[in-house]
Amino acid sequence: MTLDQARYCKSIINRFLEKAGAKKKPRFQDTILPAEFVPSAEDCSKDEGTAKNLQVEYAIDFASCVGALLYLSYTRPNITYAIVKLAKFTRRPGVNHMEGSLITSFEIFER
Repeated sequence: MTLDQARYCKSIINRFLEKAGAKKKPRFQDTILPAEFVPSAEDCSKDEGTAKNLQVEYAIDFASCVGALLYLSYTRPNITYAIVKLAKFTRRPGVNHMEGSLITSFEIFER
């Protein structure tokens, strides 16, 4: 028995990355998240209104994107660490978290 989530991966790309108008970036690292990326509470938006404005600016619903990637991690355990790191900040994501989610999404679909 095999599981193939290729269609689900493509739907995530269409739903979050292409809708956001994100450009595909070349891959430079060997890991899902870059080594210098350390998400922290200091990177969070100051309030929920600022976080909503940031999500509108990036045209991405951060919580839905992280949730979709969490579901994908059931069959792709290599992405679990990166997704769980980002999931900690779903309430008030900041710019660093948004960039991290885009990088993670691109890296997942490159592999």
